[in-house]
Amino acid sequence: MTAGGYFPPILLVEAMAQLGGIAAGAQEGEGGVLAAFERVVLPAEVRPKARFSVYSRIVRNFGRLIQVEGEVREDGKVIASAILTLGKSHFGKGRLPGFIG
Repeated sequence: MTAGGYFPPILLVEAMAQLGGIAAGAQEGEGGVLAAFERVVLPAEVRPKARFSVYSRIVRNFGRLIQVEGEVREDGKVIASAILTLGKSHFGKGRLPGFIG
């Protein structure tokens, strides 16, 4: 959330991807990095101090890719959804994803 209380709705996609990566790690022993997204539905805005639940489920594994369906719900109502493709990734000891070095 920004200092002005604004939460960019695109971060809901990131939340779904993060959860999908955690699920992939639990299932495959590797994490996932967001490779593509489609059929993204986002709200125009996220209310300040809104509380929501994030759901992601692995629907398909194909090679080094994982397809995830994600939803974000507020008070039981779906406010965001997406189909995400994650690339399987095994991060080396002491290295962070996306960090070169």
